[in-house]
Amino acid sequence: MPVYFNPEQEGFGARHILSRLRSWSNSLSLSTRLLLGIGMVIFTFTAVIVAWDIYDIRREAEKEMLHRSRLVTQELIALRAVIAQNQEKINTDPVTGNVQFKHLNPASVGRQVATVFNEATQFSLKQTRLNVRNPANEPDPTEVIMLQELVDSPRLSEIWREEFQREGWYFRYMIPIYTEESCLSCHGDPAGAKDISGYPMEGLKLGTMAGAISLGMPMEGYQKALQLRIWGRIVIAFGFFLATRWIIARLTGRLMAQPLRRLADMARRLGEGDWEAVRPVSGAGEIRVLSQILEQVAQQLKESHYTLEEKVKGRTIELSEANEELERVSRFKSEVLANVSHELRTPLTAIIAFTEMLLNPANGQLNQKQREYLEDITDSSRQLLMEVSDLLLMARFEAGKLELALEPFEMVELISDSISRLQTLAEKKNIQLLFPSAGGEWWVLADRAKVRHVLNNLLNNAVKFTPEGGRIAISLDRSPCNDSERSHGPKPEFKDQPETGYEGGMECLVVSVTDNGIGIDPRDQEVIFEKFYQLGRPEQGAGLGLAIAKELVLIHGGEIWVESEPGCGSAFHFALPLREQML
Repeated sequence: MPVYFNPEQEGFGARHILSRLRSWSNSLSLSTRLLLGIGMVIFTFTAVIVAWDIYDIRREAEKEMLHRSRLVTQELIALRAVIAQNQEKINTDPVTGNVQFKHLNPASVGRQVATVFNEATQFSLKQTRLNVRNPANEPDPTEVIMLQELVDSPRLSEIWREEFQREGWYFRYMIPIYTEESCLSCHGDPAGAKDISGYPMEGLKLGTMAGAISLGMPMEGYQKALQLRIWGRIVIAFGFFLATRWIIARLTGRLMAQPLRRLADMARRLGEGDWEAVRPVSGAGEIRVLSQILEQVAQQLKESHYTLEEKVKGRTIELSEANEELERVSRFKSEVLANVSHELRTPLTAIIAFTEMLLNPANGQLNQKQREYLEDITDSSRQLLMEVSDLLLMARFEAGKLELALEPFEMVELISDSISRLQTLAEKKNIQLLFPSAGGEWWVLADRAKVRHVLNNLLNNAVKFTPEGGRIAISLDRSPCNDSERSHGPKPEFKDQPETGYEGGMECLVVSVTDNGIGIDPRDQEVIFEKFYQLGRPEQGAGLGLAIAKELVLIHGGEIWVESEPGCGSAFHFALPLREQML
């Protein structure tokens, strides 16, 4: 007859084990359980810190290897460029003037330099490609994989990886070489014809990948240093854990275990009728409070009430101090944000100015790629400058330091200037910017810079959320201020601005920016002017543009609103009191 094993009957069931653990835990004293709990927390926290430290050390080592690799490969690229630029001097006899190829082209010199460099160091530097001319440049299996990866992903400017070989770990780095004008004489068309060095030409085109520079570096020294630092961190962390556990055990026994045993003994004696058993117990924090409560039970109930009031008063003072500290931190944050934003504006302005100078045809002709690169730099710098300006304005708003510099100006001129700044970005998306209004009749008394900031934000958002081939229209109109019959619904009242000389019953200049983009959901329209609220992807700005625009319009005594339907585009409007030019 077979005999079956029943873990529940034998005392090995999960419930039985949990019951045993619970009984064992309940049998421990409070100080022991507290010590175990704190020890587990400290151990976990220490392990996380050590793991993060190890990760950070490895990341630093990788950055150092990558930095060295870039230096070595860029030096070889620079040498190749110098040789290519001086081929005529190298091959020309300075006495007779005869031209004779001396086999000192960039590939040959690079190969010789790499040979000397490899002999003098433990590095492995090589010029290579998938289809080599010289067997000395034949790629190894790892280099074949890396070359193929560069061919499959033309956008990669460099690749690297760690590889284990028989000698140990190696850091492999590769950077592509692209065909330049000076390369076409030996590697260009016609394909198959002999070049000056006797090799068949490959028929490469300008800008195509001609090969790569490969560098291998041994990581033995880095691995040893890394292991030493890791073990050092582990030893320090383990020592910290032991020391902290010992200190906590001592403090727990002195500050908690002994006072709690005395209080338990006094409570037991008090329950037996010994009213004189209650005595003050030395201690701090909760131990002291518990001793006071026990004394109050033995003496008077009124003292308990008095103690409670004192506690409330103390907590109120602490809360007041905490609120003051929060206000101080908030002010400090605003000041730091304003200072950082101000420091960023100067270099950004310089970048924009210099790129615009480079784009000016008067300073020299640029090829198409150079012009595209400089236009991308200009657009990105302007976008970043707008974000920095938003942060700076928001910091000034919160600090209450924003002031208006009122002056009469013509709105059409301001709009035309803003359109010209965004024209390049709009042309990239094939977006039409339409502004049919004529100048000379739309004068306002306002802060020109702040109105420009509002308009730039609205136009920038319109370009951002309008698909390619779309249309953006800017229009001007007159309307009575505080017109309650406008179709967009209720809006905030105009603020009083006695310093501007505005009076009731005046007309307002309404500026409208309309696009045929993606539109805005009605639920989003209710919160779109709030700080840090974003439509679309979170990486599209800081979410401050419309909030800043709203504040700038409101301090002028104006108003701003939006009209939109999903899929039908959006129309943003803002109104300012109108002033005709006086001659």
